[in-house]
Amino acid sequence: MNKNDAAIVVVSFDNYSDIWDTFATCINRFWSDRPYKTYLVTNEKHPQYEGISIITTGPEESWSVRVKQALSKINEKYLIVLLEDYLIDENVNNDLLERTLNYIEKNSIDYFRIAPIPKISGKADSFHAIPIKGQTVYGVNLQAAVWNKTYLEALVSEGSFSAWEFEARQKIGAETYIDGKNVASDIFIIHYLNGIIQGKWYNKTIDALKTKGINVSLGGRSIMTNKDMKREIFRNYLLHHVPPSLIRLLKPIARKLGFKFVTE
Repeated sequence: MNKNDAAIVVVSFDNYSDIWDTFATCINRFWSDRPYKTYLVTNEKHPQYEGISIITTGPEESWSVRVKQALSKINEKYLIVLLEDYLIDENVNNDLLERTLNYIEKNSIDYFRIAPIPKISGKADSFHAIPIKGQTVYGVNLQAAVWNKTYLEALVSEGSFSAWEFEARQKIGAETYIDGKNVASDIFIIHYLNGIIQGKWYNKTIDALKTKGINVSLGGRSIMTNKDMKREIFRNYLLHHVPPSLIRLLKPIARKLGFKFVTE
């Protein structure tokens, strides 16, 4: 694949600007030799980071509208989509990523998740690719992935919805599901740590980055407690294993126990 056919797109918005410095530090340390243009999507803020171009999308309407507006300003055909709190913590293997991109182009893949989150069943081929089968829950999600731009544009072309609603809309069997040739990797093609969970810093990520000489600026955010983590584990279990109709019945009980549901 021609390197000009692919780009790195970091989907963010101004309310998460406190994380940008840490993200830029990580990507420029562990992927300083990246051969692809890098875009950071913001609303109106225009920070300056080495090797990162800024795409502004205007006042916030919704995640889907922001992504749609950003895509209209990007010419590359294949997009390595990250979120601003996916903090790269290991040197990126450009050769492995290039082989993955060539595989995607040769096989007309629409979506190639480059992180094994969540793990899915099936046998990977020599390119670490496992087809996402019909029964897979949240097969298409917003973990790091390479997207065919045309396919991603189709998923956000109509309606206004959040990132979490986007994932729910792409659950296989949902009325809003748009089929594609989708696969997932059984390894991290690009290794990263999740920085923010439910609006708070994940304490294990802070500690892990500190061991590599990167001090995280909290930016006024609090750090997750053990109680927070238990709630998040339970919430993820509901989202990924319980039918939506049952989740709606369980939500009033969960709220009384202190759980929050970001899609509401």
